[in-house]
Amino acid sequence: MAVELEDISLTKKKLTIDIPSDVIEGEIENVYKKLSVSAKIPGFRPGKVPRLVLEKRFGKSVETEVIEKLVPEFYTEAVREVGLAPVTYPVFDSKIEMKRNQPLSFTVTVEVRPKIEGLNYDGFALKEVPLSVDDKDIDDAIKGFQEQAAVYEVVDDSVRESDLSVISFEGFDEDRIVDGLKAEDYSFIHGDERLPEEFSSGIIGKNKGDSFDVYTSFPADFHNKAIAGKSIRFRITIKEIKRKRLPSIDDEFANGHGYSDIADMREKLKKDIEGYRSEVITAGYKRELLGRLVESIDFELPQTMLGKEIEYMMLDEKRNALKKGEAARTDDELRAGCEGAARRNLKAMFIIDAIAEKEGINVTEEDVRNRLKAMAHKYNVRPEELMKVIISREGSLDGLKREIFEDRVIDLVLSKASISPAH
Repeated sequence: MAVELEDISLTKKKLTIDIPSDVIEGEIENVYKKLSVSAKIPGFRPGKVPRLVLEKRFGKSVETEVIEKLVPEFYTEAVREVGLAPVTYPVFDSKIEMKRNQPLSFTVTVEVRPKIEGLNYDGFALKEVPLSVDDKDIDDAIKGFQEQAAVYEVVDDSVRESDLSVISFEGFDEDRIVDGLKAEDYSFIHGDERLPEEFSSGIIGKNKGDSFDVYTSFPADFHNKAIAGKSIRFRITIKEIKRKRLPSIDDEFANGHGYSDIADMREKLKKDIEGYRSEVITAGYKRELLGRLVESIDFELPQTMLGKEIEYMMLDEKRNALKKGEAARTDDELRAGCEGAARRNLKAMFIIDAIAEKEGINVTEEDVRNRLKAMAHKYNVRPEELMKVIISREGSLDGLKREIFEDRVIDLVLSKASISPAH
């Protein structure tokens, strides 16, 4: 096999590959041998079909089969021989055509992993982020448990803030009923952001059985175009009023949440908060380190990969806009807005891969199982169930494996950094 390598750029290469004629003819012979046994042609017994008959009937398909077998094999071998690491599929410069008893030559263009010069990740200086947990933090955590355990009880009173009102309502644009602005027995908690503030404040002070109108104005860019920029009259009827009752914070309350008493609850919550904040601080260190690595090292990016990353980010933004009911930006605006982030994403990926290669970092199946166990414990589910959820959502565990891989690399960089107390 002859291979000629041409450098188009630092990340784009052209390969001209020759497949010897004897290899081609040998493969053609192999295909015809199989055909002579399996081909069923009227007038001939199996295995007795003349070669000329086989060539006349199957000649083109045999050539196609040989090309489809040999071209990938020789491309793979050529890439290995010249030491390239392609990151995109090869693009063939022209249609591949075979001529019998002649070498087959084809040319492909590929983009390759960039070579990163001056890769230095030792001794980054970070400012320490203090970690502290005070009584108010613990009180707030306990109040969160208390809010979760709250119950709403029916009261014979006017609506107050934080009350739950069971209401029926209907929206009118002048005298026309607006589709989609009607509900029966709707449970509404004062301050619910799904409905306008005027709607919420208009209910305060009302009593069970009251029917009244509330006028609300919607901005011109409101996601529901039927009411955007309009003043809508809501006809509301109060059917029932419920008031929140919070449980007492005592030893019984603590015991109900898995603690022996309030003192035990406070002590363990403090440790939990410290652990969570430590994770947040560490994640912040890692983001800063990765950002500084990306800024400190410059290299050319494969343009096809960059284009695909930009397109992916554009599509993601369009989907998010659709979910929110917002108008998406134009493609030109999206492309301009996404290009910088796309470049940073790809640079970060290649830098992480380069550090991992240099340090011999990899991820095993056992590492993946251990991460699944840790995640399952955190979310209180079985590892098998969590694995099924991830695979159903993402198609495989490759994303999780990549996450572990990146964590391991940045953990190494963090271990080499110096963290000095903030003044």
